[in-house]
Amino acid sequence: MGGGTTLNATDWVVIATHLTVSVLVGFLVSSRNHRNTKTSAPSGSLSEVHPHRTEQSEFQSTQDDYLLAGRQQGGCAVAVSLLSGLMSGISFLGGPGISYDNGAGILIGYVVAGILSVPIAAHIIIPIYHRLNITTAYEYFERRFCRGIRTAASCIFVVKTVVYLGIVLYAPALSLSTLTQIPMYASIVTTGVIATMYTIKGGMLAVIWTDFIQSIAMLVVAFVTLAAGIHLCGGFAVIYTTLRGEDMLISPSYYFGFHPLVSAATARNTSAGHVPTEHYKASPDFWSLAIGVTFSGTAQCFTDQLAVQRWLSVKDLHQVTVGVYQNGALQLFMNILIMSIGLTIFAFYAIHGENPVESTLGGKADKVFPYFVLHELPHGLPGLLIAGVLGSTMSVFSGGLNAAATAIYVDILGNALGWYNDSPPRNVVFVTRVLTLVLSCCAIGLAFASASISGLVRQSVSLLGLTLGPLLGIVLLGMFTQRGVWQGAAIGLGVAVLLTVWLVSGSILCPPATTDCSSAWLRTGHITFFWYAGVLTIATFSVAYVTSFLFPKPDTLQLEGLCVWCPSQTSPTKKPGLVRTARNGESDDTLEPLLVN
Repeated sequence: MGGGTTLNATDWVVIATHLTVSVLVGFLVSSRNHRNTKTSAPSGSLSEVHPHRTEQSEFQSTQDDYLLAGRQQGGCAVAVSLLSGLMSGISFLGGPGISYDNGAGILIGYVVAGILSVPIAAHIIIPIYHRLNITTAYEYFERRFCRGIRTAASCIFVVKTVVYLGIVLYAPALSLSTLTQIPMYASIVTTGVIATMYTIKGGMLAVIWTDFIQSIAMLVVAFVTLAAGIHLCGGFAVIYTTLRGEDMLISPSYYFGFHPLVSAATARNTSAGHVPTEHYKASPDFWSLAIGVTFSGTAQCFTDQLAVQRWLSVKDLHQVTVGVYQNGALQLFMNILIMSIGLTIFAFYAIHGENPVESTLGGKADKVFPYFVLHELPHGLPGLLIAGVLGSTMSVFSGGLNAAATAIYVDILGNALGWYNDSPPRNVVFVTRVLTLVLSCCAIGLAFASASISGLVRQSVSLLGLTLGPLLGIVLLGMFTQRGVWQGAAIGLGVAVLLTVWLVSGSILCPPATTDCSSAWLRTGHITFFWYAGVLTIATFSVAYVTSFLFPKPDTLQLEGLCVWCPSQTSPTKKPGLVRTARNGESDDTLEPLLVN
């Protein structure tokens, strides 16, 4: 039907062109960033307030230029770049697979989740970060609670990021090994090395603009693939009729019941008249998607340094707010495209009486998207798919490396250990580049282990929920209560660690396919993985808030600019966005000129 089972010259030209453009953009932008670092300081830097403190001004300017692209980026550019920056090859390949497995109802959950999470971030979470003029999301934890909470949060983020990037690198390797004769491990190393090169060279500015190009490419790939699939099926009417006949459309009795356990979902399917096959066994219900994805999406987009660092690079708050909405609309549109591709592929093979997931792909729906493109579509489109997957993977990998290196340098080496108290400004770039290289090597090594993991979407969503859920709980405690204290936050994080061990133990010792668990306590393995972020967020917040009443109430004046209902929101004497704590080597009185009347 298609162009064959191997790539031809047309495909390789498409792949090579895309990679060449990506690398050129990264290095061209890097050269511009290098010139800016030498010749300018961002508006509002310390040099404008204290001209005599040249070294400190140069240090801050260098840090902002390399880590935050000079804090001069446009909201639209950042919004577009975050499309690929948050949607890796895992989502690009696994999205069609999950809708192929679960049907059209999964789209509704993602739509509701996007509508719920974006306004909270656009008007509350990100504006507070932006007004504080911070470098990492976890600086907020120290200002609101204490240095220990900040260090713990940053460590959680770094460990999560390295593991997550290992899984991210595996996605294009899966695609290439399915479509071509290229060894999986060779593609892992190649993709990681290319992304690492331009990240080391240009910092955040290179990450933003290469991701901008990758996002446009992803949209083109998804749209062209979907259009080709619809054409092969014979049009929308044929696809709709086929999906309806296969019970793949929205069924109120199926999607709108509350069933957080996988085993309950299986019983629900049977009682609703569905055949309890593997296809339906682990299907999430509407509430798991709507509520679960709201928590996980909010946690990833607005408490994860990978995303927050980009919003901090935008030059003013108005552009940040507009950009958050633009990114939310783009993410929603892309999710609809990707999920629609999976439904179209399902309809195509149902029309022809085939099920390659079971007959050829060993039950791994992750592979159905590249399988379909290679076997059914003409030459050129397989190359376009690989280019899109490689690009999206490099986007997340480069952004993750930059964010993790920033967190280590600023939060751990600089703040917790006081390492750069007397270091020259050039060390900002040098040390961050070394950290980026080390983190890249660790992630590439972990990618080899990811080759034995099935269910890319499940593994990535589980990891994000288990690590970012507790951090979101602490952020909500800090921003939405005045009563929360650092002792309560520490206890909440401790309980979250215990819950994480419990959830992970259940998923390992009593996985969803197990019907007879050795202990009822291990039935946590049957919880739909979409709930992980929500469960841990609510548990962390609740425990931290309640236990905070056991300790003295914080002085409301110390909360200025740090929460929604704090006094700074109406303070006539100070602008909270310009208030910051003393850096290493500074006394409190040196900050007085920064408090604008």
